[in-house]
Amino acid sequence: MVQGGLVKADPAYNYGYGGGLFGSNVLIDQLSMYYDYSLQGNRTFLKTSYEIGNVTLTPPTNIPNVTLTGLSLSLLHFVLAVSSTPYTVTANSSPYDSQTSQTSSEVNVAQVDVGNSLAYEFRFKDNYTLLTSTPATYPAVYAAASGNSLPTNAFQGQGALEVIRAQDYVKASLPDIAGLPASSDLNYTTSKLIYRISYPTWGGVGTKHDPTYVAYYVPNLLAVSTPVPGFPLIIIYLAVAVAAVAAIAAFLVTKRPRKTQNVASLKI
Repeated sequence: MVQGGLVKADPAYNYGYGGGLFGSNVLIDQLSMYYDYSLQGNRTFLKTSYEIGNVTLTPPTNIPNVTLTGLSLSLLHFVLAVSSTPYTVTANSSPYDSQTSQTSSEVNVAQVDVGNSLAYEFRFKDNYTLLTSTPATYPAVYAAASGNSLPTNAFQGQGALEVIRAQDYVKASLPDIAGLPASSDLNYTTSKLIYRISYPTWGGVGTKHDPTYVAYYVPNLLAVSTPVPGFPLIIIYLAVAVAAVAAIAAFLVTKRPRKTQNVASLKI
Protein backbone atom coordinates (compact mmCIF):
# COMPACT_ATOMS: atom_id res chain seq x y z
CA MET A 1 0.00 0.00 0.00
CA VAL A 2 1.27 3.46 -0.98
CA GLN A 3 0.27 6.71 0.69
CA GLY A 4 0.21 10.07 -1.02
CA GLY A 5 -1.38 13.48 -1.16
CA LEU A 6 -3.42 15.38 -3.72
CA VAL A 7 -2.42 19.02 -4.17
CA LYS A 8 -4.14 21.63 -6.31
CA ALA A 9 -1.84 22.42 -9.24
CA ASP A 10 -1.68 26.18 -8.81
CA PRO A 11 0.91 27.88 -11.09
CA ALA A 12 1.62 30.34 -8.26
CA TYR A 13 3.01 27.39 -6.26
CA ASN A 14 4.88 25.69 -9.09
CA TYR A 15 1.92 23.40 -9.83
CA GLY A 16 1.98 21.86 -6.39
CA TYR A 17 5.74 21.30 -6.14
CA GLY A 18 6.25 24.47 -4.14
CA GLY A 19 3.28 24.15 -1.83
CA GLY A 20 -0.29 25.09 -2.64
CA LEU A 21 -3.71 24.06 -1.43
CA PHE A 22 -3.85 20.54 -0.01
CA GLY A 23 -6.77 18.56 -1.44
CA SER A 24 -6.85 15.12 0.15
CA ASN A 25 -4.83 12.16 1.28
CA VAL A 26 -4.86 9.19 -1.09
CA LEU A 27 -4.08 5.49 -0.84
CA ILE A 28 -2.87 3.30 -3.71
CA ASP A 29 -3.62 -0.38 -3.18
CA GLN A 30 -0.29 -1.50 -4.63
CA LEU A 31 2.41 -0.62 -7.13
CA SER A 32 4.14 -3.44 -9.04
CA MET A 33 6.83 -3.41 -11.72
CA TYR A 34 7.99 -6.37 -13.83
CA TYR A 35 10.65 -6.80 -16.50
CA ASP A 36 11.04 -9.44 -19.20
CA TYR A 37 12.70 -9.84 -22.58
CA SER A 38 12.68 -12.04 -25.67
CA LEU A 39 15.09 -12.43 -28.59
CA GLN A 40 14.24 -12.48 -32.29
CA GLY A 41 17.19 -12.39 -34.67
CA ASN A 42 19.18 -9.23 -33.96
CA ARG A 43 16.37 -7.72 -31.86
CA THR A 44 15.72 -7.82 -28.12
CA PHE A 45 12.15 -7.05 -27.08
CA LEU A 46 12.18 -5.48 -23.61
CA LYS A 47 8.91 -5.62 -21.71
CA THR A 48 8.47 -3.19 -18.81
CA SER A 49 5.15 -4.00 -17.19
CA TYR A 50 3.69 -2.04 -14.32
CA GLU A 51 0.45 -2.20 -12.43
CA ILE A 52 -1.00 0.63 -10.35
CA GLY A 53 -3.73 -0.41 -7.92
CA ASN A 54 -6.95 1.42 -7.16
CA VAL A 55 -6.49 4.97 -5.87
CA THR A 56 -8.91 6.10 -3.16
CA LEU A 57 -9.32 9.40 -1.32
CA THR A 58 -8.96 9.26 2.47
CA PRO A 59 -9.52 11.88 5.18
CA PRO A 60 -8.68 14.61 5.72
CA THR A 61 -9.97 16.43 2.66
CA ASN A 62 -9.49 20.18 2.37
CA ILE A 63 -11.29 21.00 -0.88
CA PRO A 64 -15.09 20.63 -1.05
CA ASN A 65 -16.32 17.91 -3.41
CA VAL A 66 -12.82 16.77 -4.34
CA THR A 67 -13.08 13.65 -6.51
CA LEU A 68 -11.09 11.41 -8.82
CA THR A 69 -14.06 10.99 -11.14
CA GLY A 70 -13.27 12.16 -14.67
CA LEU A 71 -9.51 12.44 -14.06
CA SER A 72 -6.93 11.00 -16.44
CA LEU A 73 -3.49 9.74 -15.41
CA SER A 74 -0.16 10.74 -16.95
CA LEU A 75 3.23 9.16 -16.13
CA LEU A 76 6.44 11.01 -16.91
CA HIS A 77 9.33 9.02 -18.43
CA PHE A 78 12.98 9.86 -19.12
CA VAL A 79 15.35 8.18 -21.55
CA LEU A 80 19.00 8.45 -20.51
CA ALA A 81 21.49 7.23 -23.09
CA VAL A 82 25.23 6.75 -22.62
CA SER A 83 27.31 6.22 -25.76
CA SER A 84 30.99 6.34 -26.60
CA THR A 85 30.06 8.01 -29.90
CA PRO A 86 27.39 10.64 -30.67
CA TYR A 87 23.79 9.48 -30.89
CA THR A 88 20.59 11.10 -32.12
CA VAL A 89 16.90 10.78 -31.28
CA THR A 90 14.01 10.95 -33.73
CA ALA A 91 10.30 11.15 -32.91
CA ASN A 92 7.70 10.57 -35.64
CA SER A 93 10.61 10.41 -38.12
CA SER A 94 11.86 13.91 -37.24
CA PRO A 95 14.91 14.86 -35.11
CA TYR A 96 13.95 15.58 -31.52
CA ASP A 97 15.68 16.79 -28.37
CA SER A 98 13.65 17.50 -25.24
CA GLN A 99 16.31 19.93 -24.01
CA THR A 100 16.02 22.24 -27.03
CA SER A 101 12.46 21.68 -28.18
CA GLN A 102 9.96 24.33 -27.13
CA THR A 103 6.83 22.25 -27.60
CA SER A 104 5.42 18.87 -26.63
CA SER A 105 3.63 16.74 -29.22
CA GLU A 106 1.89 13.39 -29.54
CA VAL A 107 4.11 10.64 -30.98
CA ASN A 108 3.59 7.11 -32.29
CA VAL A 109 7.21 6.01 -32.61
CA ALA A 110 10.68 7.18 -31.57
CA GLN A 111 14.17 5.79 -31.91
CA VAL A 112 17.81 6.23 -30.90
CA ASP A 113 20.47 6.01 -33.63
CA VAL A 114 24.22 5.63 -33.16
CA GLY A 115 25.82 6.94 -36.30
CA ASN A 116 23.70 5.55 -39.14
CA SER A 117 22.55 2.47 -37.23
CA LEU A 118 19.27 1.98 -35.38
CA ALA A 119 20.06 1.04 -31.78
CA TYR A 120 16.78 1.42 -29.89
CA GLU A 121 13.14 1.73 -30.85
CA PHE A 122 10.09 2.94 -28.92
CA ARG A 123 6.79 1.66 -30.30
CA PHE A 124 4.34 4.18 -28.93
CA LYS A 125 1.14 2.54 -30.05
CA ASP A 126 -0.50 0.09 -27.66
CA ASN A 127 -3.30 -0.32 -25.12
CA TYR A 128 -3.60 -0.20 -21.36
CA THR A 129 -6.04 -2.12 -19.17
CA LEU A 130 -8.38 -0.69 -16.56
CA LEU A 131 -8.81 -3.28 -13.84
CA THR A 132 -12.57 -2.87 -13.43
CA SER A 133 -14.83 -5.80 -12.50
CA THR A 134 -14.73 -6.62 -16.20
CA PRO A 135 -11.28 -5.44 -17.38
CA ALA A 136 -11.43 -2.99 -20.30
CA THR A 137 -8.68 -1.86 -22.68
CA TYR A 138 -8.10 1.63 -24.07
CA PRO A 139 -5.43 3.20 -26.33
CA ALA A 140 -2.52 4.74 -24.42
CA VAL A 141 -1.48 8.22 -25.55
CA TYR A 142 2.23 9.07 -25.86
CA ALA A 143 3.67 12.57 -26.05
CA ALA A 144 7.26 13.72 -26.45
CA ALA A 145 7.79 16.36 -23.78
CA SER A 146 10.00 19.41 -23.94
CA GLY A 147 12.17 20.13 -20.93
CA ASN A 148 10.41 23.45 -20.34
CA SER A 149 7.09 21.59 -19.84
CA LEU A 150 8.35 20.16 -16.53
CA PRO A 151 7.58 22.11 -13.34
CA THR A 152 10.65 24.01 -12.14
CA ASN A 153 12.54 22.17 -9.38
CA ALA A 154 10.12 19.22 -9.65
CA PHE A 155 12.92 16.72 -9.01
CA GLN A 156 14.98 18.62 -6.49
CA GLY A 157 14.92 18.76 -2.71
CA GLN A 158 14.12 16.13 -0.09
CA GLY A 159 11.59 14.28 -2.25
CA ALA A 160 14.15 13.63 -5.00
CA LEU A 161 16.87 12.04 -2.88
CA GLU A 162 15.95 8.53 -4.08
CA VAL A 163 16.36 9.64 -7.69
CA ILE A 164 19.75 11.19 -6.98
CA ARG A 165 20.96 8.04 -5.20
CA ALA A 166 19.85 5.86 -8.13
CA GLN A 167 21.60 8.14 -10.65
CA ASP A 168 24.82 8.13 -8.63
CA TYR A 169 24.75 4.33 -8.22
CA VAL A 170 24.32 3.66 -11.95
CA LYS A 171 26.85 6.35 -12.85
CA ALA A 172 29.47 4.78 -10.58
CA SER A 173 28.72 1.32 -12.03
CA LEU A 174 29.21 2.26 -15.69
CA PRO A 175 32.82 1.03 -15.98
CA ASP A 176 31.75 -2.33 -14.53
CA ILE A 177 28.72 -2.58 -16.79
CA ALA A 178 30.23 -1.75 -20.15
CA GLY A 179 33.60 -0.07 -19.86
CA LEU A 180 32.01 3.35 -20.33
CA PRO A 181 33.29 6.34 -18.35
CA ALA A 182 31.75 7.02 -14.95
CA SER A 183 31.72 10.70 -15.88
CA SER A 184 28.55 10.15 -17.94
CA ASP A 185 25.78 12.53 -16.86
CA LEU A 186 22.57 10.67 -15.97
CA ASN A 187 20.66 13.70 -14.76
CA TYR A 188 17.19 14.01 -16.32
CA THR A 189 18.14 17.49 -17.57
CA THR A 190 20.41 15.78 -20.14
CA SER A 191 17.70 13.48 -21.52
CA LYS A 192 17.11 13.98 -25.22
CA LEU A 193 13.79 12.14 -24.98
CA ILE A 194 11.39 12.95 -22.17
CA TYR A 195 7.92 11.61 -22.78
CA ARG A 196 4.59 11.09 -21.08
CA ILE A 197 2.33 8.06 -21.24
CA SER A 198 -1.24 9.14 -20.63
CA TYR A 199 -4.32 7.13 -19.77
CA PRO A 200 -7.29 9.34 -20.74
CA THR A 201 -9.86 7.05 -19.08
CA TRP A 202 -8.83 6.45 -15.48
CA GLY A 203 -10.73 7.97 -12.54
CA GLY A 204 -8.57 6.27 -9.90
CA VAL A 205 -9.27 2.73 -11.18
CA GLY A 206 -6.41 0.18 -11.07
CA THR A 207 -4.34 0.27 -14.28
CA LYS A 208 -1.99 -2.17 -15.99
CA HIS A 209 0.29 -1.39 -18.92
CA ASP A 210 2.97 -3.37 -20.76
CA PRO A 211 5.07 -1.00 -22.90
CA THR A 212 7.55 -2.85 -25.12
CA TYR A 213 10.85 -1.45 -26.36
CA VAL A 214 13.15 -2.93 -29.00
CA ALA A 215 16.97 -2.96 -28.79
CA TYR A 216 18.97 -3.82 -31.92
CA TYR A 217 22.27 -5.69 -32.09
CA VAL A 218 24.34 -4.21 -34.90
CA PRO A 219 27.46 -6.31 -35.65
CA ASN A 220 29.47 -3.43 -37.11
CA LEU A 221 28.96 -1.54 -33.83
CA LEU A 222 30.07 -4.50 -31.72
CA ALA A 223 33.01 -5.96 -33.58
CA VAL A 224 35.10 -6.66 -30.49
CA SER A 225 34.17 -8.03 -27.10
CA THR A 226 36.06 -5.50 -24.98
CA PRO A 227 35.16 -1.82 -25.38
CA VAL A 228 38.07 0.42 -26.33
CA PRO A 229 38.33 4.23 -26.46
CA GLY A 230 36.28 5.64 -29.31
CA PHE A 231 34.39 2.37 -29.83
CA PRO A 232 30.66 2.85 -30.52
CA LEU A 233 28.71 1.39 -27.62
CA ILE A 234 25.44 2.55 -26.15
CA ILE A 235 23.45 1.85 -23.02
CA ILE A 236 19.85 3.04 -22.69
CA TYR A 237 18.28 3.66 -19.30
CA LEU A 238 14.51 3.88 -19.07
CA ALA A 239 13.37 5.87 -16.06
CA VAL A 240 9.67 5.93 -15.26
CA ALA A 241 9.87 9.31 -13.57
CA VAL A 242 10.85 8.19 -10.07
CA ALA A 243 8.85 4.97 -10.14
CA ALA A 244 11.94 2.85 -10.78
CA VAL A 245 13.22 3.73 -7.33
CA ALA A 246 10.03 3.02 -5.40
CA ALA A 247 8.33 6.38 -5.80
CA ILE A 248 6.09 7.81 -8.47
CA ALA A 249 5.16 11.28 -9.71
CA ALA A 250 1.87 11.45 -11.56
CA PHE A 251 -0.24 14.24 -12.98
CA LEU A 252 -4.01 14.03 -12.79
CA VAL A 253 -5.91 15.95 -15.43
CA THR A 254 -9.64 16.63 -15.67
CA LYS A 255 -11.19 18.37 -18.65
CA ARG A 256 -13.77 21.09 -18.15
CA PRO A 257 -16.15 22.78 -20.63
CA ARG A 258 -14.74 25.21 -23.24
CA LYS A 259 -11.48 23.23 -23.35
CA THR A 260 -10.17 24.62 -20.06
CA GLN A 261 -8.34 22.22 -17.75
CA ASN A 262 -7.87 21.65 -14.05
CA VAL A 263 -4.63 19.90 -13.19
CA ALA A 264 -3.67 18.33 -9.89
CA SER A 265 -0.29 16.94 -8.93
CA LEU A 266 -0.16 13.69 -7.00
CA LYS A 267 3.06 13.35 -5.02
CA ILE A 268 3.84 9.98 -3.42
